[in-house]
Amino acid sequence: MAEGSVAGYAAAGGGAAAGRGGASLGAIGRALHERGVPRPRGGSTWTHTTVARVLARAAI
Repeated sequence: MAEGSVAGYAAAGGGAAAGRGGASLGAIGRALHERGVPRPRGGSTWTHTTVARVLARAAI
């Protein structure tokens, strides 16, 4: 995946469950929004659902 992508962020440790010392899906979404990473379908804000779906697709 491209640098700066959701999967790249998760691979760097951002995708672990919050209870295991990683970031929550909501925190990943906020970080992506703050960094100006565009959503897959051009929406205005990353949500935990969007992050989860992108990560699920990347795992296939």
